[in-house]
Amino acid sequence: MSKIIQIVSFNVPYPPNYGGVIDVFFKIKSLHELGYEIILHAFDYGRGEQKELTKYCKQVYYYRRKKLFTHLLSPLPFIVISRKNKNLLINLNKHDGCIIFEGIHTTYWVYKNALKNHQVIVRTHNIEYLYYQGLSITEKNIFKRFYFLLESHKLRKYELQALANADYIATISPNDKAYFKQYFTNVALIYPFHGNNEVTCKPGKGNYILIHGDLSVPENIHSVVWLLEHVISKIKYKTIIAGNKPNEQILQSIKKYEHISLICNPSSEEIDNLITEAHIHIIHSFYPQGMKLKLLNSLYKGRFVIANQAVVANTGMEQLCYIANEKEDFLINISMLMQINFEETHIQQRKELLTTCSTKEQAIRLTQLF
Repeated sequence: MSKIIQIVSFNVPYPPNYGGVIDVFFKIKSLHELGYEIILHAFDYGRGEQKELTKYCKQVYYYRRKKLFTHLLSPLPFIVISRKNKNLLINLNKHDGCIIFEGIHTTYWVYKNALKNHQVIVRTHNIEYLYYQGLSITEKNIFKRFYFLLESHKLRKYELQALANADYIATISPNDKAYFKQYFTNVALIYPFHGNNEVTCKPGKGNYILIHGDLSVPENIHSVVWLLEHVISKIKYKTIIAGNKPNEQILQSIKKYEHISLICNPSSEEIDNLITEAHIHIIHSFYPQGMKLKLLNSLYKGRFVIANQAVVANTGMEQLCYIANEKEDFLINISMLMQINFEETHIQQRKELLTTCSTKEQAIRLTQLF
């Protein structure tokens, strides 16, 4: 069996500070620890070359993502056609080993069935057409809404065509696995790589509520603004919102309230500390998608988690969260949980239910596909 693995990443996977790249970075690190030689191919559109990746990769290739207006006219999804690159195909064929394509974004050459001499695994991070359909619902800008709807329409057809040429489809959640199982038999469930192998929650009480995520993503912006307006503005408990590139709408909303503070662009270490010390984590989404990395991180490192059904539905994590769908549910759960300690019994329950979700376990499962 070849010990060489090629990974094609939709973005440069360092620093690991938002969902998708967290999964890619810890996948690379875990496979390296298992003795595999990693050849990384990464599309760069702003992050630049990262020396840290050379600690885990034998070789790293960088490709420029080309965002051209004419790509919008292509019958292929913009997230795919903007990553079409002939040099990627040339470099993939220079090396042996299985190729893991991260996200449907990177699969142009899979779609073209141009890699018949390699084993191909596509890691699906979402059911992408549903993700873009959801973005179109929450987007207020009419031009962006049209783009998201068009992209969703293209992705619905493209996903199935491209995945038909893959040897395996590695889905990220039980819900996604069930969807792709309708069309393919070669579907495996590999939970997100999040860097945690043990539950490290601290018992006791924290003194604040934490909401965190990439604050430049439309879905996250919409959720945070909704939580601020309908939930956080109705309480007096200290609340911290932390994340990358907060937009102006979030900045203006937070200014209205003295008990809410914002931490912009925190480092991985800062986020880990915030997660560990918080008393309550609030995770909200307007539509189901994949598996949220911040959910797993909060369950492995943090105390109480309040989430709505769209976040936890068919993830297997429902038992470990307090479910709140309406604003009243959030307020009731916050009021109740702020009065009680996070106990050893809560930690033990997580240890029992999260045993199959550790990063090391996912790496072993993945290598069984090679």
